[in-house]
Amino acid sequence: MELSNAGEHKKRVEFCRRILEMLDWSFDDASNFKSAIGEELYAEGKVEQGRKRNSIMTYMMILHSRFSSQL
Repeated sequence: MELSNAGEHKKRVEFCRRILEMLDWSFDDASNFKSAIGEELYAEGKVEQGRKRNSIMTYMMILHSRFSSQL
């Protein structure tokens, strides 16, 4: 999250991808890391890529990001 707050979107995507590759996800579905990648792709303006890359959870995060900034 701190990487995102610092505007380091590419670094956060790389970090999340490394974590996804390193750990055994049999105990968890890794949705937090997948959602983080989707959030960063959205922040970089790569909305379609983010939608294709991740699950419905990512799409929900994108919608939340888009509408919460309008409040």
